Amino acid sequence: MPVDIDGNGVLDCDEFERIWNSSWSEQTEENRDFEDSKEEEAMGFAVKNAVLFPQEAEKGMWPENYSLSDHVRLTVAFTPMKIHCS
Repeated sequence: MPVDIDGNGVLDCDEFERIWNSSWSEQTEENRDFEDSKEEEAMGFAVKNAVLFPQEAEKGMWPENYSLSDHVRLTVAFTPMKIHCS
């Protein structure tokens, strides 16, 4: 499920709430069984994939056309996950 709906490279609050609410509602039935136990559960995210741009940065090399003050872009794909709290 893409989370950056408007494609601006930023996960806006509305986009975050959309992914949070959809992942929470998908697990509602699973949570009913879990409510009887003493453990608590929270929602979190796991990194599914992460990519640096430009690709030279992934190898620890700085592109020649970049100065040291330039930043590289990090693109991350997250997947929702349950976190068990005790």
